[in-house]
Amino acid sequence: MHVHASTPFANFAPVAAPLGGRESLVVTVSAAGAGVAAALVARVMGEGARALYCRPDREFPLQAAGLYYSVAHTADLTVLAIDLVPIGVDVEKVMPVDLVEDMAWALTPDELSELAEGEDPRLTEIWTAKEAAGKALGTGLAAQPRCFHTSPGELGAGGRLAHVALPWQGLMQG
Repeated sequence: MHVHASTPFANFAPVAAPLGGRESLVVTVSAAGAGVAAALVARVMGEGARALYCRPDREFPLQAAGLYYSVAHTADLTVLAIDLVPIGVDVEKVMPVDLVEDMAWALTPDELSELAEGEDPRLTEIWTAKEAAGKALGTGLAAQPRCFHTSPGELGAGGRLAHVALPWQGLMQG
């Protein structure tokens, strides 16, 4: 599994430290159909945050009680990230490198060059960084993943910086 959290300000760094005595990155085991994500939000953030998370018309980035939060899950893992600034989180199982061709539409030339070196986890690192950045910006992947250029960061194993080509809004039109 690979987890990546991004904020528009410092990417992964704020997630690594506790936030005012609260947990700032919470990971738990998922269970099919059990509403684990909503339950985790309620336990850590409160019922108001859970109610917002469960609304079909919710807007991103999510915010409750003065804190921003983001949730991601797979069949095996649920992750909640919390910060004082907009934050996004994504979690994915490690994707095989042979998916690069299918995902080329979402990758920048630099990312494609990096992936040509052949290390499996890099595709997953790039994709989760793009997903997390889109959540932090409140656009999801509607801003077009190719507009999010990622590069290895100095944030430890698997850390990546996500750079957004601005103005991304203009790239969404036409």
